[in-house]
Amino acid sequence: MTLEAEMADSPVSRAATVIEYGPVVIGDRKFICPLRSMNLYEGPFEPGPQASELPGTATPALEPTSTLYVNETSFTKYHRLGSEMRILPAADAPPAGNQ
Repeated sequence: MTLEAEMADSPVSRAATVIEYGPVVIGDRKFICPLRSMNLYEGPFEPGPQASELPGTATPALEPTSTLYVNETSFTKYHRLGSEMRILPAADAPPAGNQ
């Protein structure tokens, strides 16, 4: 599943989400669950080390206008969370003469 949005008049100029689903065995059953996701958004430029200042960079960098943020998540170690219950019939009331 993919969702992509472009926002006008917002500090965030672009946002996108990708979620990958697949079969996962939990207990003795198979379910379709999220396996991984990636979220991207482009926001205002935040200064940091310039590319030309980083080791091994020989060419000057263009002046950046925005910052790309990436959040990647892997979903693992699914397990069953459940409970069991029993409904018992109401206990018989004591006979009226025994108090």
